[in-house]
Amino acid sequence: MLCVGGSGRIVAETSPHLAIEAANSLGWQLVLAGPMQDQGYFDTEVAPRLTADITWLGPLDGQQLRQSYANSNVAVLTPMWEEPFGLVPAEMLSCGLPLAALDRGAIGEFTDPSVPC
Repeated sequence: MLCVGGSGRIVAETSPHLAIEAANSLGWQLVLAGPMQDQGYFDTEVAPRLTADITWLGPLDGQQLRQSYANSNVAVLTPMWEEPFGLVPAEMLSCGLPLAALDRGAIGEFTDPSVPC
């Protein structure tokens, strides 16, 4: 299964290393996208986990982002802060991409776990 691990900032608060661990434990391919805003975090937590099945594309423009979502089966989001509203999950859901996400901040307010994907 191909999944996209968010498309927002690559920082500790969004914890893409947890998305990588989840994808690895399930045998999924994972594509990370978004601007690297914390070089130290990227170097210690993300870069060592990149493989042929776990890739980082960097920041994407709108067309590239839509293509990434269209090619994915699920989005994996691992926020580690109480984000009041997440643009990334809203964009993904509006494109019809199901979410596998930690229930942090507003994510639980616009997803319904009782509805099967």
